[in-house]
Parts: sequence; structure tokens; C-alpha cells
Amino acid sequence: MDAISIAMLKLLACFIVIMVVIGVGLRIHWAGLIASILAIILFRIPVAAIPGIVINTVFSRTMAYMLGVFYVVTFMQRLMEGRDMLHKSQVNLDNVFHNRRINATVAPILVGMLPSVAAANIAADIVDESVGDDLTVPEKGFVTGFFRHISEAFLPTYSNIIIMSKLCGVPLSQFVVGMLPLVAILYVLGYLFYVRRIPRTWPDGRGSETTDSKLKEFLMIFVNLWPLVIVVIMILAFNIDVLVAAAIICVAAFFVLKYKFSDLPKMLISACEPQMMVTMVVLLIFTGFLTYTGVINQLPDFFQRFPLPPFVIFALVWFFGNWGGGGTAILYAVTPIAFAAIPNSGWPLMVLLNSMGYASLQVAPTHICYAVIADHFHISMGQIYKKCLPVILIFIAVCFGYYMILV
Repeated sequence: MDAISIAMLKLLACFIVIMVVIGVGLRIHWAGLIASILAIILFRIPVAAIPGIVINTVFSRTMAYMLGVFYVVTFMQRLMEGRDMLHKSQVNLDNVFHNRRINATVAPILVGMLPSVAAANIAADIVDESVGDDLTVPEKGFVTGFFRHISEAFLPTYSNIIIMSKLCGVPLSQFVVGMLPLVAILYVLGYLFYVRRIPRTWPDGRGSETTDSKLKEFLMIFVNLWPLVIVVIMILAFNIDVLVAAAIICVAAFFVLKYKFSDLPKMLISACEPQMMVTMVVLLIFTGFLTYTGVINQLPDFFQRFPLPPFVIFALVWFFGNWGGGGTAILYAVTPIAFAAIPNSGWPLMVLLNSMGYASLQVAPTHICYAVIADHFHISMGQIYKKCLPVILIFIAVCFGYYMILV
């Protein structure tokens, strides 16, 4: 067995360990820690190099940025919760559609427009209240994660989409339009598997009353979600960084929502969630060890050994690269290669590769958003992934069919 094959087996062993640790009910930061130790042993990372890898990861701009965005968006969530804005937006949805299924799906999609891990907590609160006891807890975890991430599949609010567009020369408008059929498929799959089992009406009759103006209620949805809406507009229309945009809106919301300065200390403390921050740090350290070994960059060479069409090879590289936490490395290193290997592939190839990355992240053991959701519902990530896997496998098959039709 050659060196690349051995490296792939070592990588697989690390992720099997993560899944086993999560499966027995331990928190994901323990899984990341154990997998990091295993990676050090299997890849024979020099002991002298370990402190440097950890320090460079912990004090990197990426780490500071992720923690900063997480904290600021969580603070914005606290501001909205303090004025019951999230609940009010659900009431508005009820008054427009009279349908709990809409609450449980559309609201997380809207929240998912915000590219932040903290948005998962907002979506979880909405789903929990909308679904009640009509789905199991793991199913509520699936609904939260799945519909919260539909926006991530196609909106250029997310940096990976913007970067890929620049690297491959595909206009974002073409990509977004090309993704719309797959976005519709995602919604239908989630609906058919789980959402259709949620009763449309509330058991206590809430939302059944008629309103004078559905247009007014519809507009009030966005009024009650205005901090999120304005942040997304700032990102999309003015290309403002999400951290800067969220910080500006937090300051504005503090005054617009008429909070007192005496409220500030308590809210600042409540926005800090040490458990999730530790999880983010541990997972990024694990990714740092994998990056040091170079194993992620060996994925293209590994899959090229198989007698498969080029688009299938690159789709597999995208899937397993993202699944292994190397999405950024794959994005920068493989995008130019993929579009050079498949000339004139244009937006159909970008749609396929992006969809594979998206699908992979919905079942990736290092996906921080699902760690947040699992923590919110007090379940393991493995319980959520069991619900995700059938839906994602069907979606992958649809993606390949869609690409072959396009080309």
C-alpha cells in the first residue's frame, strides 16, 4: 500500500473516532481532542511542532474572527430576545399563513441568511416553539440544522461562494439562478421526510384568527427581524463584513429598542457561551493538525486513481474534503484545477461542487453549527446525523442528475 492510501486510512481513522465518541454521548470538544491526539500519533507529528500548531491556530485571525462573530451575533440575539422579537415574528407568520410548518421551515431559512454559527441558536429557538412535541427531539434538531443551512447553499452572503466565484470566473448571478432548482429540492426533501408530520394548526387554536391585513402582517415579519434583515442587506448590497455589520446593528438596536445601560453588563455576560467557544477552538485545532500533515491536499491524487469521469472525481474531492474539515484548502487549491480539467464547464460545475460541499457539511462530524444545535436540544450530533443522512444521499443523487442534464 502506497503512502497516499495509508494517509487516507489514517484520516478515516480520525473521523471514525470522532463519530464513535459522539455516538457514545460525549460532547464534540472531547471528540475533537481525542481525534487531535490520534492525528498526532498516526501522522507522527513532531512533539516540537505541536505547540506551534496550537498557538498559531488559537491566535490566528481565523480564530479571532470566528469567535468575534459568534459573540456579536449572540449579543444581537439577546437584544432581540429581550424584546420578544423572535416570538412576534412567529406570530406574524401565523397570521399570514396559519401554518406551523411554515414557521418551522421559513423562519430558519430567513435566520440562515446570517452567516454565523450563533444563528443556529436563533433557529433552534424558533423550531422548538413551532414544532412543540409533534416531532422527536432529534427530528427537531434535523429540522433546525437542515432548513437553517438552505440559505448557505446558494446565498452569496457566505464567503466560500464569493471566493469560488472569483476563482472560477462564474458570475454570482448565474450561480444563484442555477442553484434555485436544487434549493427547491432541498425544501421538498426536508418537508416530505419530517415537516409534513407537523400539524398545520396550533393545538390551542393560536394563529387561527383572521387579520385585517395580511400584507401588514407579512411586513411585520421583517420589522420584527429587522436586525437580521439589515445585517444581510449590508453584507449583500454593500459588501460589508459580517462582523462589522453585526456590530453596527447591535449598537443601533441597543438604542432603538430602548435598552438601559444598566441592562448592558448582564447582556454582555449572557452573550458569552464558553461551552461553544471551547468547541470551536478544539475543532479548529484539530483542523490545524490535519492541515499540517498535508493529508487534505492529497485527496485529488487519491481519487484520480479511480476510473471515474472528472466531474465525479472533483465532486468526491469536494465532498470528502469538506467532510474532513479541509473545505478552505480544497476551495483554494482545487477550484482552479477542476475548472482547468473540465473546460467551459461554467456555472453547472460550480453548482455541482458547491452542492457537494454543502451536502458534506450537513453530515460532517466537525460542523460547529450542528454542535450548537445538539447542545441546544441536549442530544448528540450523531442523533441528528442519522436523520440527515437519507435526505443528503437523495440530494447528492439529484445533484449528479441535474449536472448531467445541464451539460
